[in-house]
Amino acid sequence: MEKKDDLRPRFLTLLEDMFAHPPNAREVKQYRFMHTSGTTGIPLPVVCTGRRDCNPAFLGRGTRTLMLFGSKPLRLDFARTFADPDTPKSDIMFCSLTTSAQENERIWREWRPDAIASPPSVLLRFTRAWPENARAQVTSVILAGEFVSKVVSDIIHERFQHARIENYYPATETGLIGTQCSLCAWNEFHPVDGVTFSIHEPDADGRGDLLLSKENPGGIAFTDYRVGDVASESNHNGHRVIVLYGRRGFDYIKLAEALLVREEFDRVAMELERYIDDYRAELTTRIEDGVPKHHLTLQVIATPDATRTGQALADHLAAEVSSRLFVTPHSTLKDAVENEIFAPLTVLLVDTITHTTAKPQRLIRVDA
Repeated sequence: MEKKDDLRPRFLTLLEDMFAHPPNAREVKQYRFMHTSGTTGIPLPVVCTGRRDCNPAFLGRGTRTLMLFGSKPLRLDFARTFADPDTPKSDIMFCSLTTSAQENERIWREWRPDAIASPPSVLLRFTRAWPENARAQVTSVILAGEFVSKVVSDIIHERFQHARIENYYPATETGLIGTQCSLCAWNEFHPVDGVTFSIHEPDADGRGDLLLSKENPGGIAFTDYRVGDVASESNHNGHRVIVLYGRRGFDYIKLAEALLVREEFDRVAMELERYIDDYRAELTTRIEDGVPKHHLTLQVIATPDATRTGQALADHLAAEVSSRLFVTPHSTLKDAVENEIFAPLTVLLVDTITHTTAKPQRLIRVDA
């Protein structure tokens, strides 16, 4: 395990190599600089571009495009991208789940968007109260940023029957990865130009970790980069197709409205070490009243000298974990429950815990 101090020379080398062939000065305004998540090791510096030919997803598809993202930095980043004069003309409104019911009503009643770009779960929540006539005026729905299960896809098609629904497969660190054709199932994607893929250690059904390779502007290349998704390979008329099944979910679980990080669970467990000897977290996502709701269950082995026992201990831990565990940079699990994104936390006191790996979280998707 490398010490953090040892990483500095490697970062400097990457930064020095990055701009060996800098972009034309007139195009600099179209580039931005970021680091990858470091899922497969040291974070890599990446040049991202807002040019239309490199990232066709999310460009305005109508005259009034509504863009729904839970993250303020993402909304600001897209707003900066769309400020480019080369972007097709479209009035774009950036909103999030914090938009009040009154503001939401004014949007569909007075602004009348005809295109929506959004992660699917955010889209379902935001438009839950929209009447039939408001949904009917939407002619384009652009989905990305979250795994789209079949039940979610069916609900979106039913809710927006007059819209062309496009489902893209992007990743923040790698940009656009895949698009769909008329032959694609709800979870199949054709790699875009410049993207190649392989399946790492596939099981008997051909499912394994998706590894991506891609050249990026600025000369930085991803080689067998693990984005955290489980996939297999299919074929359409001789073309290789990525078949997605969701995130691996051992190190972290990425949702449109939250990010459950193992280290964050560990931090809270350490704060409550007076009560918690070991734990395991499991997440299920169910469709309830037409929108997704996340159910988090915490299995806990209590310490021998815990001052509380039985249901009193379970209730105490549920309250403490909910108020301490951050699921976004500024929101706790308690906040997410109050906003009806998560169901109340369930704590189960158990005698033994079986960890399938050394990393206790796993994502179970339930389409109810």
